[in-house]
Amino acid sequence: AATLAGAISYRNFGRRDPDSILRLESMLERIRALAPRSSEYLIAQAYYTYYVVKDNDRALSLIQQARSLRPSDVQVLELQSWIQRRLGDFDGTIEAIRQARTLDPRNPYWTLGLVSNLMLAHRYDEAIAELEKSPVESFKLSVLHSMLRVRDHRDPGRMLKDLSALQSEYGAQADPLDLWEAH
Repeated sequence: AATLAGAISYRNFGRRDPDSILRLESMLERIRALAPRSSEYLIAQAYYTYYVVKDNDRALSLIQQARSLRPSDVQVLELQSWIQRRLGDFDGTIEAIRQARTLDPRNPYWTLGLVSNLMLAHRYDEAIAELEKSPVESFKLSVLHSMLRVRDHRDPGRMLKDLSALQSEYGAQADPLDLWEAH
């Protein structure tokens, strides 16, 4: 139920669909009636509050309550990290992602999120250290590593060559924004 509520809420983040919001609110009411103190209700309500109502402080409070019931749930930690980032709490965001990665260490998604947020917080040395000790490898992580290496070699022109080599190595297509930045 919480995942469905999250998906419907997300669809209404940028552009509201009154019919789906009514469906979502009805779903939330049913969950509340069946299990008002459940983690499912708190998570569903947090998604709704974050994406639809856009009350980030309230959404954080809801997800922290859910987290007390499900401390090892990476979905809860992920939503918590998004809300904290929206609130400008980069340290909290980074800590939530680190905890999620501890619970799911082979998933490159968490390392990617951690390194990206460390970069946003201008904690470049930590970002490089995380990449170098990461037990997983992926095209996107390699692209971030290439971007961070510019600090060492001071040759931004190398980024396009590095990106081309990574595309060949991984058989992947670079994101247009990454290509634009490399150019």
